[in-house]
Amino acid sequence: MKKTYTSRKHFPETLPETSTDYCWECGVVGPRQECSKQRCLYVCDDCGARSERFRTWSPTLRQSFDEHDRLVHYGSGMIVQNDKGEILLFLRRKYPFLYTIPGGHLDVGEESSACAVRETEEEVAITPHQPRLIFEGVLEDDPCPGGADIHYWYLYHAVQWEGDPSVMEEGVRLKWVAPGKIAFDDIVPPLRVLLCNNAVRTAIMNR
Repeated sequence: MKKTYTSRKHFPETLPETSTDYCWECGVVGPRQECSKQRCLYVCDDCGARSERFRTWSPTLRQSFDEHDRLVHYGSGMIVQNDKGEILLFLRRKYPFLYTIPGGHLDVGEESSACAVRETEEEVAITPHQPRLIFEGVLEDDPCPGGADIHYWYLYHAVQWEGDPSVMEEGVRLKWVAPGKIAFDDIVPPLRVLLCNNAVRTAIMNR
């Protein structure tokens, strides 16, 4: 089956000048978020849909349309390793409901390293020290709650941090896992790709 990507056609002819969310099913403005302890859904009062995703357009979010008119979001992530070489993962409360590393979307004008640090602080309550960029590039199989299926990634690596890792609002639980024991079925699609990348593997092995 051919994959359907969020594209320019899913948005109005004139893009909104303020942050606007659209129902994943019917396209009406204004789905509202409903969260339990385990997961968040987006409810449309117009069509009644309870969706795992919505489509958003925000002038403050770094995003674009590629040569095929597909929506691309830009984001940063952080691989945090402890003294045992284990990687910090947390179970997402938002789609996709799998384990991931800290990370999130870049704001317009925000440095990718600052974004990676900010997201790590927000999602697992630690502040990485001296993170190092180990990957930059486009990943296509990377769906997010806000509608993009393609992300331009900046991936950072840190082995020192301040604070004690804790579950925050976007997570259900966290764990430390040795790289060789990470179950790929349990992690988000982009992390599966990143952990197989030679530069990323080298950074993890040579921490």
